[in-house]
Amino acid sequence: GYKFLGVAAEYVDNSAGANGAKSVRVWRKGVFEFGASAMAITKICECAYVLDDQTVGTAAQATNDVACGKIAGFKSATSVLVDIDMR
Repeated sequence: GYKFLGVAAEYVDNSAGANGAKSVRVWRKGVFEFGASAMAITKICECAYVLDDQTVGTAAQATNDVACGKIAGFKSATSVLVDIDMR
């Protein structure tokens, strides 16, 4: 049931959980660089899926299949650009 909402515009420590909940601004559109797992240039235009809080992968690599955008650029096997505009 997880959903990707965007990229946090800043970092906050929310380790206190609900009792100390914090808010952050979220970017809902744009192209962002993410860490990647075993990416190849042939993956451009494919859907990117969340692997953790800073890494994306392909559907075959993702456990929960939470889509976060399309791979818009290839930097290396461990870094890609993702267009998060999911409209």
